[in-house]
Amino acid sequence: MSAPADPTRFPVPTPQSARRTSRQDDLYRRLGELYLRRGFVALTVDETAAELHCSKSTIYALAPTREELLRQVVLDYFRRAADMIEARVAEQVDPVRRLEAYLTGVSDAVRDASETFMDDVVEFGPTREVYEVNAAGAARRIRELIEAGVDAGAIRPVRAAFAADLATSAIVRIQQREVRRNTGMAEPESFTALADLLLEGLRSRD
Repeated sequence: MSAPADPTRFPVPTPQSARRTSRQDDLYRRLGELYLRRGFVALTVDETAAELHCSKSTIYALAPTREELLRQVVLDYFRRAADMIEARVAEQVDPVRRLEAYLTGVSDAVRDASETFMDDVVEFGPTREVYEVNAAGAARRIRELIEAGVDAGAIRPVRAAFAADLATSAIVRIQQREVRRNTGMAEPESFTALADLLLEGLRSRD
């Protein structure tokens, strides 16, 4: 039996992604770039093939179903985002800076995604499941970073689970454009405001 996946790393690689060829990896990357710009629910296979300058059979060979193809593309998006965010966190030593790096990393990852893409991710069943798993992983990671800050004395003693739940709920609402609809604030501005509120509220006063 293989070792269990690290529960703080979402999404986890799948057996299918591990069997990809370099050509397939390149196609998945290009699919991801296309979907981030235009979304994916309304795109036909013909349109996708034309954009990628490949045949429809090449796309069909990537996954057994359209649902699985879209799921894999969204998994790749969240995996790359997680790698980028964790690389930034690893550069920091101060617990507050590590939490800040995580929150700003989430903000930067969202900048690359169009509103249509994020709407499609949330509304399409197979990709919504990926999104929800990723959100759960983000909540756990934020809680870990807060708890580490409390242990180091850099963050005021708080109920880390509560603070992480509040932060994650806000992240989800920002990503789903609810905050924009209610306040008119764009996503980067909303993430900056969230980071300021959370960090100032948690920072130790000693």
